[in-house]
Amino acid sequence: MKTSKKKANKPKRNKILVIVDNGTNRSTNAAFNLCMKQLNKEKDDLFLINVYTSWDYLNEEKNAGKLALSQYERLCQAEGVAVTSRQIEADDPNQELIEIIKDLEIDTVYIGDMSFSSVANEDNIVFSFFSNVKRYFTGTTAEYLKENAENCRVVVAAASLDNTDM
Repeated sequence: MKTSKKKANKPKRNKILVIVDNGTNRSTNAAFNLCMKQLNKEKDDLFLINVYTSWDYLNEEKNAGKLALSQYERLCQAEGVAVTSRQIEADDPNQELIEIIKDLEIDTVYIGDMSFSSVANEDNIVFSFFSNVKRYFTGTTAEYLKENAENCRVVVAAASLDNTDM
C-alpha cells in the first residue's frame, strides 16, 4: 500500500520593487524609506531596479544610477535585508519597467513622485531639454506605472515625505 506525502505549501513571498532614480533625489529616498518601513524580511523579496535611457551618450545617467543603486544596497545590507538589484538600459524606460514588473511577478512597486524628473548632469543642456520635452508629452514614470502596471500595487511617495539625506 502506497502512502502519499502531501507537500507543505510554502506561503507565497511578496515581491517588492523599488525604482531607483538616476541619482539621489528626495522622492526616491521617500519611496525607499517607505518600503523599508513596510518590508517584512521573512516574507518579502526586495528588488532595486534602475533603468536608464539608451540616449545617454555620455554615460551620465548610467553612472549616477549605478552609484545610487550601490548606496541603497548598502542601506539594505545595514538593515540585514537581502536585495537583488539590476541596472538596465532601455530605449523606453517606462515600457521596460512594465516588462520587468511582469517578468518578476512584482506585487508592489515603490516609486518617488519625482523619479526620473531630473537629469544626472543639468549642465548637459541638450539632454535636459529633451528630457523635459518628453516628460511634458508623456507624463511622469509614476503616472505611467499607475495606469499600466497590471496586478500590481503602485505606491507613489512624495518628496515631502523624506526627511533624510543620503
